[in-house]
Amino acid sequence: MTIREETIEHIVPDYEAEIIKPMAGKNHARIQSKLIIELAQFENQYDALPELDLELPGRARPDVCIFHNLSYDWWTEEHKVKEAPITTIEILSYQQGMEDLIDKAKNIYFPSGVKSAWFVEPAFGIVHVVYPDRETLTFTKKEVLIDTVTGIQIDLSNIFR
Repeated sequence: MTIREETIEHIVPDYEAEIIKPMAGKNHARIQSKLIIELAQFENQYDALPELDLELPGRARPDVCIFHNLSYDWWTEEHKVKEAPITTIEILSYQQGMEDLIDKAKNIYFPSGVKSAWFVEPAFGIVHVVYPDRETLTFTKKEVLIDTVTGIQIDLSNIFR
C-alpha cells in the first residue's frame, strides 16, 4: 500500500460507514444543484457550500450550508468544519422523515448558532424556513422564498422545474 492510499484510508476509512444520511437521488441532486446556482447571485455576501461535514455539538452534513464569506487557505484542507453556518438547507429524501430534520435543527443546528434552516420537500414543491425563535415560514414552488435572517430571496419556480 502506498503512502497516499494509507492517507486516504485513514481520512475516509469506509465512506458508507461514515455517511450520516441517505445517498442523494436524481431529484435530490437536481434541487441541490439548482439551489447552489440560485445562491451564487449572493456570493458577494455569502458562501453556499454543499455537503460539508459539520462538527458541531453533534455531527451533521447538510445538503447546503450558507456562511458569511469565508476565508480560504488553499494549502490546507478542512475536512470537518467547526464553524456554524448562518443557514442550513436540508432536502428531504424519500428515506427520511421530517422528524429527522426537525430533530437535527432543534438538537444540533440551532444550539450551535445556526439562525435559519430550510427544509425542502421535493415531492410537494415546498420549502419551510425554520427559525429557532420565531414562526416557520412556508413557501410553495410558485412563490419567492424570503429568508428574513439573510435577506436571501429565491424564486422557487427556478428550483422546481
